[in-house]
Amino acid sequence: MSGKKKSAKQKPDATLHRYNVDLLKCIDEMRYKRDELHKDIFDLTEEQKKIESDLGTLTVKLAEVNESLCRKCKDQAECDTLIIEYDSAFQKLVQGSENLLGSMRMAVGTVAPELLTARHETPSSFRKSRSPSRQTTSTRGSLSKSQTQMSQKQ
Repeated sequence: MSGKKKSAKQKPDATLHRYNVDLLKCIDEMRYKRDELHKDIFDLTEEQKKIESDLGTLTVKLAEVNESLCRKCKDQAECDTLIIEYDSAFQKLVQGSENLLGSMRMAVGTVAPELLTARHETPSSFRKSRSPSRQTTSTRGSLSKSQTQMSQKQ
C-alpha cells in the first residue's frame, strides 16, 4: 500500500509543480509586457515634452506674427486713409486751378478780348503789347527808344 500512496501523492505534486511553472511563465510575460509598456510610456512622455516645447515656441512665434500682422494692417489702413485724403485734396486743387483758369480767361476776355485773339494769332505781338510794369528794365528801355523813334518819324 505504501507504493500506491506515493504515486497518488506524486500526482498532485506534479500538477502543483506544473501550475507553479505556468504561473511563473505568466508572471514573466506580465513583467515583459509591463517593461514594454513602461518603455512606450517613457517614449510617449518624451514626445509629449518635445511637442509641448515646440507648441510653446510656436505659440510665441504665432503671437509675434499676430502682432506684426496687426501693426501692418493698421499701417495699411492709415495709408489708405492718407491716400484718400491726399487724392481728395489734389482733386480740390485741380478743380480750384481749373476754376481759377476759367475765371482768368473770362476776366481777360471781358477786359481785353483783343489780347486773347492777338495771342493766338502772333505771339510776338502779344509780347509787345504787355504793360510796362511786367517788362524788364532792358525791355522798357528798348520800347521807349522805339516808341520815341516812331513818334519822331510821324
